[in-house]
Amino acid sequence: MSSKKKPRKDAYKGFLYIECPKCGTERGFYVRDYTYNFRCNACESVMELRGMHQADAICVCGKRWHYLTNSQKRFIEINCVRCHSPITLHRQRDGYYKTIER
Repeated sequence: MSSKKKPRKDAYKGFLYIECPKCGTERGFYVRDYTYNFRCNACESVMELRGMHQADAICVCGKRWHYLTNSQKRFIEINCVRCHSPITLHRQRDGYYKTIER
């Protein structure tokens, strides 16, 4: 039987694209273990991760990436992890980000 704790309801893992509410710096990264906060590399402020939205990025190379983001912008741009091409995403009414076809 596993002794691992069950993650909190507001804990996240996987690909995250976070915008710092204090300085506006955006950063995409991968988290292996559940986390519920984020420390900005630019201004070193710590924020709780809440109200994350799903973002599905489909690259021209054919690879698909699933992110969670706290961004409220209409458009965000994520670089493909495999080929480093930019992927532009558009925010839908429900907060879901969808890839803009090129």
